[in-house]
Amino acid sequence: RMPTEHVISPALRRLLLKVLLGSQPPPAVLFLGLLPDLPPENALVEGWALYAICLHLEAVTFGEINRLLITVPPGFMKSLCTDVFWPAWEWGPMEMPHIRYVTFSYSSSNTERDNQRFGDLITSAEFKAMYPAVQVRQNGVGMVSNYKHGWKLASSVTGSATGKRGNRA
Repeated sequence: RMPTEHVISPALRRLLLKVLLGSQPPPAVLFLGLLPDLPPENALVEGWALYAICLHLEAVTFGEINRLLITVPPGFMKSLCTDVFWPAWEWGPMEMPHIRYVTFSYSSSNTERDNQRFGDLITSAEFKAMYPAVQVRQNGVGMVSNYKHGWKLASSVTGSATGKRGNRA
């Protein structure tokens, strides 16, 4: 289903503006309000695990960590943070649209679902207004790419990524 409108709560909009204007560290999870297709009955439960995921992803972005393994129980937003919000955060606020991602899961439906969410996020009116330099070239479930040579490939353990040279896997 394609979203028809994107809704951001006033509180989230204020928080986003504070983050974007640099008054506090920018956790990638703040893009949650820009993603309209999350089930409304799944309310965001903030906690140390979510903050730890975001802080460690930020450390990867800043070059402080070059290998990261995240092990948390299902439902802790690992896929959304690593496969949707973090790439959008790097391409947008961090001005790194050249970064390339190769994403894998045991099932291609998981990575394709997250690529669709990522594409919906970076093509939303709000994201485009905040980060007009991110120009989407291809927006598909298997591949999302931009005009700065960045892309995000969705694959699975039975799929192929041979020959792809991603910055992040």
